[in-house]
Amino acid sequence: MNIIPLQKKYLEETIKMVNEVFPADVNAMYSPEKSFRLSLEYEEEPELLNKSYMRRIGYWIMQDDTDEVIGVTGLYRRENDPSDLVWLGWYCVRADQRGKGLGRRLLEWTINIAREEGYKKLELYTSTDPNEARAQELYEKLGFKIVGEEKSGGAYKTLYREKIL
Repeated sequence: MNIIPLQKKYLEETIKMVNEVFPADVNAMYSPEKSFRLSLEYEEEPELLNKSYMRRIGYWIMQDDTDEVIGVTGLYRRENDPSDLVWLGWYCVRADQRGKGLGRRLLEWTINIAREEGYKKLELYTSTDPNEARAQELYEKLGFKIVGEEKSGGAYKTLYREKIL
């Protein structure tokens, strides 16, 4: 398994995978497609971040031995976020690759990147959707505590989790 920065040549494959994992977010304001494209734009022109509400955004992909995208993770920070806080973005592993420890490896890798970049808190949001139950178990095992929840527009609650780094 290899974890590399998201690149244009893997963009469409990554968008397709994440849209399959999070089908309800395909048309969201900050959909996977919009988020990934934005991160690549900022990578090419970092000065754009100074004109944006984003202060940090970047994504990485996990590939198998054939270079297929099997997972993705990201970190982002918004304009009004405290400087010591960063958010986990579009973290997931392709459905057919789950149960092999890859999600844990990818999340631990992301936690280490956040720590290396000097952040003190890593936050994420998820939901009470039963399809996310295994992810909830992993978040708990890795020390992400629920720090808030709210009723979303659907049948499930949005959960906010935080890990002190």
